[in-house]
Formats: sequence, C-alpha cells, structure tokens
Amino acid sequence: MSEVKHKPKVISLIARIAGFVTFSLGLLMVPYSCYCAITPMSEPYDWLISFYLFAPAIVSFEFFWLIAPISLLLSILPLVIERDIRHRVLPLAFVLTGIGLWVACYFLLTYNWSDAQATLIFPFSTVCKTR
Repeated sequence: MSEVKHKPKVISLIARIAGFVTFSLGLLMVPYSCYCAITPMSEPYDWLISFYLFAPAIVSFEFFWLIAPISLLLSILPLVIERDIRHRVLPLAFVLTGIGLWVACYFLLTYNWSDAQATLIFPFSTVCKTR
C-alpha cells in the first residue's frame, strides 16, 4: 500500500525535472538570438563574442528536438495519473514556456540572419530570410 503512495511523488518529480530541463534549453537560446537581433548586418561580425553565445545555442538546438517531446509527455503524465491539477500543472507550465521561448528565439534568429549566418547554426533550415 505504501508503494502506491510513493509512485505519484516519483512521477511528479520526474515531471518537474523534465520541465526544468526544457525551460533551461529555451533559456540557452535567448542570449545568442538577442545578440544577433541587435547586431546590425552591416557591422563586422564579432566571432569572439558570438562564440561564447553560440555554444549554448548549439547545445540547445541539438538536444531540444529530442528532449522537448519527451518532457511534454512526462509533464502531462502526472495530470493523467493523479487527476489533481492544482499541484501538477507547474511542470507543464515550465515545459510550455521553454518550448515557447525556444520557438520565439528560433524565429528571431532565422528572420534576422542572412543565409550565410543562419547555416552556421541551422544548416538544414530553409526558412531563413535576408533583410
């Protein structure tokens, strides 16, 4: 009987971790996308500054497609199993916020970059526009 009571806590903990990871992946995209958005295309590209912002964006881009769907499922799982929305909606909110951040940064990057810059981080992207 006591094992049944501990299962929802474990599932809820896994959902919280999944929410935190997805939110963190979304946050990793913010610095580089903001840097590229405020840097005019006419100015020389500062490779030293962009490298330190570029590395987290690459990590975020590579792992986001794998982790986001899994995190979304894991954050919905406590809602389905426990059917208690009051305390179980926070992981889902973190996952959805992380996905929203990531998608917003992705479109900000692909809109503001030239095709040459966009292929550095998104080599298979076809939605890139030039200003």
